[in-house]
Amino acid sequence: MKSNGALTFLIFFIIGAVFLSFMTNKLIGDGRLPSLQKYMTDKGIPSLLDLNATSSLDATYLLSASSSPGTASSSDTISLSGASSSLAFLTKISIKTPSSTVSTFLADNDTTREKGLGGVTSLSDQEGMIFVFQTPGYPGFWMKDTLIPLDMVWINDKKEVVGISDHILPSSFPNIFLPPAPVSYVLEINAGLAKKIGIEIGTSLDFSLK
Repeated sequence: MKSNGALTFLIFFIIGAVFLSFMTNKLIGDGRLPSLQKYMTDKGIPSLLDLNATSSLDATYLLSASSSPGTASSSDTISLSGASSSLAFLTKISIKTPSSTVSTFLADNDTTREKGLGGVTSLSDQEGMIFVFQTPGYPGFWMKDTLIPLDMVWINDKKEVVGISDHILPSSFPNIFLPPAPVSYVLEINAGLAKKIGIEIGTSLDFSLK
């Protein structure tokens, strides 16, 4: 009798776990539960996703228009020309590069970082988004809901470029991209633009947050 009872419990436990997993995935798919979208900064994540992130970086696709799983450890789409009007309330920050100036939307809290550039249909070469994190770390980005290819520029707390993930395609989702070193900022711009405006590893960018 005890053996039959244990078997019955195990069967119901397995059925319950499968049902819970199904409902969770359905709610995430419907947008009723938070998802990976564009970033994650849990300190354990880089090591867990290192293999996936490496293979993702080898392919050219960008994340940052939407973020990745997990919750940012720091308090952390647009298109000025053809972007969603829902982003019009965001603060704009001018970033000076070696050969240009980019007007970026500021994503400095969980809500704006998670949405990122998701849903944005176009950006000019003078537009972008800057993600800000209070504590340097390894935020993970993916292309969920992102419609345009991007360059992702990884920037440390001294505003120096420590890495660039270029030509990231929307089709790269659900791959997750991680910086090669701790960063405090991530700049998202049109695919191929980083090279055009002189951004490379070691470049110092000029911008200030008010």
